[in-house]
Amino acid sequence: MSINQNILQKYATAFIIYEIATHGVDPRETLEGTVMRIDKDEGYKYREYDRGRALLSTSSSYADAIIKALPGYNLVDRFQKDRIVGIINAKGPDSFELALRLLYDENEDERAFKEIVDAIGGSFDVLGFIFFLKDCSKYLPIRSTNFDQRFKLLGVDSNLTANCSWNKYNQYLGWVAEIKGYLNAAINKDITLLDAHSFLWVLPGIHEYLENNAQIVEHKAFGKGVVTDIDDEYITVKFSAGKKVLDKKMVLDNGILTFIRPDFDIDGESRLTDDSGEAQSEMRSMGTYSSWTIKNDKTAVKQCDKSFFEHRGSTIPHEIHWFFDAQNIKAGSKKYITLRYLDKDYEAYLQKETIDLARIRLFWHQELADCFAEFNNPANYPKISFSREKDGLYVVAFEDVVLSKKAIEVAEALLKLVVNRTRVTTYGELSDMTDSKPSPYFEMRRCLDAINKLCDKLGLPHISAMVVNKSTGLPGEGFRDLCIRSFGYDPEMTTQDIFDAELDKIGNCTEWNKLAESIGVAMPDGDDEFLPEEIEVEEGETIVEGAKKTITVNSYERDPRAKRICKDYYMKRDGRITCQVCGFDFGKVYGAEYANKIHVHHIVPVSEIGEEYVVDPVKDLIPVCPNCHMILHVGKGIGIEELKKKIGLHRV
Repeated sequence: MSINQNILQKYATAFIIYEIATHGVDPRETLEGTVMRIDKDEGYKYREYDRGRALLSTSSSYADAIIKALPGYNLVDRFQKDRIVGIINAKGPDSFELALRLLYDENEDERAFKEIVDAIGGSFDVLGFIFFLKDCSKYLPIRSTNFDQRFKLLGVDSNLTANCSWNKYNQYLGWVAEIKGYLNAAINKDITLLDAHSFLWVLPGIHEYLENNAQIVEHKAFGKGVVTDIDDEYITVKFSAGKKVLDKKMVLDNGILTFIRPDFDIDGESRLTDDSGEAQSEMRSMGTYSSWTIKNDKTAVKQCDKSFFEHRGSTIPHEIHWFFDAQNIKAGSKKYITLRYLDKDYEAYLQKETIDLARIRLFWHQELADCFAEFNNPANYPKISFSREKDGLYVVAFEDVVLSKKAIEVAEALLKLVVNRTRVTTYGELSDMTDSKPSPYFEMRRCLDAINKLCDKLGLPHISAMVVNKSTGLPGEGFRDLCIRSFGYDPEMTTQDIFDAELDKIGNCTEWNKLAESIGVAMPDGDDEFLPEEIEVEEGETIVEGAKKTITVNSYERDPRAKRICKDYYMKRDGRITCQVCGFDFGKVYGAEYANKIHVHHIVPVSEIGEEYVVDPVKDLIPVCPNCHMILHVGKGIGIEELKKKIGLHRV
């Protein structure tokens, strides 16, 4: 498979136009001052090569030199660098050192590749950098996922991420060498293999520039036009009046032709602009642009990818600059904004680069990146929405997130509490109910946020309302606003009112099995609250406590679902569950966290039926407190109404 020469020609032409328009440098005459050689752009790779070579030549250990040379950004990301350090600390450096000596001392390159993979694992990022330091005229760095995207623009299905092998690495080098050969012939014979690597790296930007900027020019006499071709002597431009072939040297040297940003369509017809000079059709453009989708004036959705998590940011396509009010950001400057995540504000900024094809990028700091980290799942990258609240403030939230293991454990624990009619719990108590023990405030908030989103999707109440701060007895900050946004509560209601109403919704909801099924767990059974049938003791029989003794009794199966339905009935009827004999209310006596704790009594004991039967959870079962439950089972038992009379007489 080879590079598509026609596509490569198009991008090479766009690159020439870009350099002339942006840096005032024709790369066919000199490479100095172009994006490939400017140190802070792509030229830093020459510096990294020199730095790495110096470390290799002065260090007594190749392994130590490589660890120091790994940049931790761009050429090799920080994660890969940390991973290698961890492996070497665990296994020792010997096997890695021997593999490096095969490469740098004995020129056993292919064998060294295999030995390095065996020593530290198969990462193209690291392998490419190690070989690059041997000879940059022969070997190159590689970021497999990024280069797969770039080769795709050139018509090549590289699939570098699928197989870190010697053959695949050489195939990659061959493609870059092919690009170098073309650029040597079409642009400049001094272009090196590393320059070709830089050209390939900035290719997406060239593509964007080609689509939005590179072809647009303005002529003093003919007006605005689109460049269709450029060679050593002539520039061909399509103006609204037709095509013109212009003498390149004359129009550029005399300032007759100016490269500009577009504000008209491909046919050269003008579009109305607002006061800022931005085209109105761009100011409110809806649709999908690259990995972004504009849903409406207030909401944009980004499909996350590896770069989103690793580089703490995202490129903002030209078509959606208006969404972030980024139209007037000047090259090299920043515009600061606020991202609100889980009701906490984080500083972020938009930056228009002076180079790299004048892209605008959104960046945030490490504190917010740490919050996002749990969703960095290459097998299922999520989408994240940005909602414009007011000038400079955007509320961000992950969409369609698959719950993490910790969040699933938290959700399962909450379902257990719902089944047992526990009205509230604290962050710490809930954490203690799980195996993973998420930190009560930081990790738990993230888990609850993801569970809330899933509840929204399933049409269920916010189960997180059950989780309260121990000191206030209320949910955390933002709960009130969340409920108002999601369920339309009256903003005039107090937090306590909304909290009580949401808890009632949770207690009355009979569809929690939807949440259990969605996270792939069985709906929990309630605590086994019934008392066993009494074992009657003959008068005068002595029971020795502490003795080991096996007692065999009849066991009668009870379906826990019946108890759940019974409790649901009384919860809906009364708004809380109390003893139906004496009226005892656990919540009122012991506190809200004990509300709705109750036993369930079989009005006709199962042992008297002696066979399987169809139970009616409302007619055959009744909630009672443990005291009444015990009396109902003493001896041969006593009926509900008879016990009520006894209690009435006693109270009188």
